[in-house]
Amino acid sequence: MASSLSSSSKSFRSVAQTYTTKLEHVRPGFSTRNVSPANLLGGITNNNNQVTMDPFVNLDDFLMDRPIFGAHPHAGFSAVTYMFEDSQGTFRNRWSKGSEQDLIGPGSIHWTQAGSGMMHEEVPIDPLGTNKPCHGLQMFVKLPADQELSPPASFHLNANEVPVYQDNELGICVRVLVGSYKDNESSIKTGNSGLTFLNVHLKPGATATFHHPSDQTAFIFNIHGKVTAPHSSSSNTNNDQEQEEVEIGEHAAAIFAPDGGDCIQLTNPSLDAPSEFLLCAGYPNKEPLISGGPFMMSTKERLDQAKEDYRNGKMGHLETSF
Repeated sequence: MASSLSSSSKSFRSVAQTYTTKLEHVRPGFSTRNVSPANLLGGITNNNNQVTMDPFVNLDDFLMDRPIFGAHPHAGFSAVTYMFEDSQGTFRNRWSKGSEQDLIGPGSIHWTQAGSGMMHEEVPIDPLGTNKPCHGLQMFVKLPADQELSPPASFHLNANEVPVYQDNELGICVRVLVGSYKDNESSIKTGNSGLTFLNVHLKPGATATFHHPSDQTAFIFNIHGKVTAPHSSSSNTNNDQEQEEVEIGEHAAAIFAPDGGDCIQLTNPSLDAPSEFLLCAGYPNKEPLISGGPFMMSTKERLDQAKEDYRNGKMGHLETSF
């Protein structure tokens, strides 16, 4: 359902495409909703790579109540795990290049920058055997070519260490996981330029604005409730076009067009229900992405080297814990 926006909205970036995710029961104890370039960008015609998820490779909103994935390698990108505040369970993170373990509890984020290669394992911990579900997000972010061979690094914020912007009068709460928002800045510094990762809560009727100019990739994933955003009235977006509002429903993603605007505006249109969404933004790498299994590199030679390094044990050693 669309409604007209006033002319003042023309400085806002418009939604290029939306996609409503589907719940997939992958195996007992593990289900997921996936956002990837294949499903989010698939309906855009005459794109010419103008609308892209780069450097974001994919996103999974998951539920997991038992160990699923044993120790495994990564190289060339960052693997991000964020446990939603409503999660009943907690992950234990182990990796081959640093601390023995970090606990990723509700509201916590763990950013594993794999670089030249490492091993890790993230599993639910449930000493009482109650199968409390972990509700979280995993996202892969491709490192730029000049960072993909950097030494592995790990960044962790517990829930109480995440900066929070709150305006009760306007009905806005923003948890700043990576990047900054209104002078609130995360201590996580990644190998990607200008990266932003926010968990946003809007009360009924609230509107929030975010500064992300058109040369940045930007998309949202809506977790609860619904939000609205400007949407161009035709596929050939430009600043002179009339814009409308498009509704982004629960469990839906929306990616913004590089149409000259410098801000993103999102509104909770509900009269009685709050909304919650994730906003991801950053400068695209604009480089080749060549993947093979758990490795992503900018050239085939580097990909082959990563596979050889793994076979030769150069990514470290980590035994599966279950």
